[in-house]
Amino acid sequence: MRVMRIVTILALVAFLGTLARVQPGEVRIVEYDIDGTATYAGVTWNAAAGATEQKQFKLPVHESFRIATGELAYLSAQKVNVTRPDPLQKGGIEILSDGVHGTVHVTIHINWRLVSEATADAPFGIAKASAKVE
Repeated sequence: MRVMRIVTILALVAFLGTLARVQPGEVRIVEYDIDGTATYAGVTWNAAAGATEQKQFKLPVHESFRIATGELAYLSAQKVNVTRPDPLQKGGIEILSDGVHGTVHVTIHINWRLVSEATADAPFGIAKASAKVE
């Protein structure tokens, strides 16, 4: 039992030691967070393997990817107008988000370290953040 515990501790120490070293061609954990007082945002980010994605989200949002060192981590979020048919009024429109009021705030963490952030409060404002993955 004691030997098993020692082996587990040594394995954990070895694993954490490999995370601390930077080697060419390695990947990092990149985390994107989007929040603020706005309800919805149109989001653009680059994900794993260099793919760029565009989506619309209800805030807050947290996403993480593995991105190769040397690549660029990029995140932008724009306040958007979102409507739907009003269930209480025939032919009416319900505004879920007007794109004018509120703020949107974005952050990028690489291996749990904050590397970039931005906030937008203008009507239909865009918060953009980027950082080289090192």
